[in-house]
Amino acid sequence: MKRTDEEADLVLRAREGSQSALTDLLTIYRARVLRFCIGRMGNVDAAEDATQETLVAMVGAVARFRGDPTKFSSFVFGIASNKVSMARRAGGRRAVLTNDVDVLDQANVEAPDRGDGRLSLLDGLPARQREILVLRLVEGMSADEVGALLGMSAGAVRVMQHRALATLRAHVAVRGGAR
Repeated sequence: MKRTDEEADLVLRAREGSQSALTDLLTIYRARVLRFCIGRMGNVDAAEDATQETLVAMVGAVARFRGDPTKFSSFVFGIASNKVSMARRAGGRRAVLTNDVDVLDQANVEAPDRGDGRLSLLDGLPARQREILVLRLVEGMSADEVGALLGMSAGAVRVMQHRALATLRAHVAVRGGAR
């Protein structure tokens, strides 16, 4: 069974009141949402707060969620995007930013399967490009899903992804990492 099929089954069970399915959804989404929030905010503490608020909102909304269960991740990342925006407006960016090592250490603790030391490369990208790369490459969302989440066409998502990757390639070449 594919990941989206398993998640869809959990969403359906959670909607019906299954606490174990809800716990499993929280387990699945905590690390994913935290990585997304760290990528958008650059501050581990603020990202943890936004993650917590996202998961609380997800728990409150899962029983009312009537969309396609296979698109639940888009729904959750939409909540996360809103929570990050709200935190920024509330002054969440005033906190002292951690250095890349701290962020990577936190990302590795939360998601050792995905933390590979490349987060610092993303710092040189505009926020929207960074967000698209995280959603597309780390979270595995389709261009259509990312476009729906960010209010863009799938084609525009692909163009921004291409530009972001070209920028990253240039940064790697400058650092002497080109092969």
